[in-house]
Amino acid sequence: KNITREHYITKYDSEMKIVDNVHLDFVPERTFNADFIIYPDYSYMIYQYQKAAIVYCFAVKLDASGNKTTEPRLLDTTRIGFFAENAIYNTTYSEDRKKILIHKRNVKNDYITIVTKLFDADLQLLDSIRQYVRYDDRKEVYGNIQVDNDGGIVYPKELRRSSWDNS
Repeated sequence: KNITREHYITKYDSEMKIVDNVHLDFVPERTFNADFIIYPDYSYMIYQYQKAAIVYCFAVKLDASGNKTTEPRLLDTTRIGFFAENAIYNTTYSEDRKKILIHKRNVKNDYITIVTKLFDADLQLLDSIRQYVRYDDRKEVYGNIQVDNDGGIVYPKELRRSSWDNS
């Protein structure tokens, strides 16, 4: 939770009474999104924040109590314009949680740019792809990117006859 620009993980007991608040002092105050990938003994917190015109995507490993066990690690950065949306990174992972995919997309001038970074369960970079695709927002609808256990990426696309056509 974010309280007056300070970030915490709150631990509860089985009766939903607060046991502890772990202060995440490494998380910058301008952090606006955090995703968690949960494993039996630890979790990854993947977060993004903006500083000036740069959006940073970091990951940190947390133990079962919410304390960091590694230093935050930079996964990617993006320069954005003044009026641009800053929550640009999305996180997805395979069913077995051995593949982690960080991805972003940008639509500009009838093209969609898709950038993906595929990591293993230790956050070692396996692959990075940048793809430019012609895009007609009146006829094309993209779904959520998914990654399978082998690292294959699926990005569903629906094509409509017109903007008024029902899906």
